Amino acid sequence: MSLLGRMIRIPQPSIPATLVLALALGCDTSPSLNDATKDVLVQTAAKYLELHHPDWSSVDGLPSKVTEHAEFWEITWELPDGVLGGAPVVHISKSDSNVVRALHTQ
Repeated sequence: MSLLGRMIRIPQPSIPATLVLALALGCDTSPSLNDATKDVLVQTAAKYLELHHPDWSSVDGLPSKVTEHAEFWEITWELPDGVLGGAPVVHISKSDSNVVRALHTQ
């Protein structure tokens, strides 16, 4: 008998197996951005600003914010309430931890 004449039964995955597979595919396997990593990133960005842009480096004491993007981390500082002006923004590469961009908002 040929394969065309035979019915082939394809087993259906169980709900738990499907759920596990969906969760596994949806999980982010990149390293977590914990507080210690954030501190190192902020320190690296602040040192870079101090060395390359000393007039921008008045970020001591300002709250920092680390945002994760596909290829880099973005470090910014928040200005106090009521203060007009801009703040430095530093991008640090995920692949080699080097500063790839520094700019100042206004």
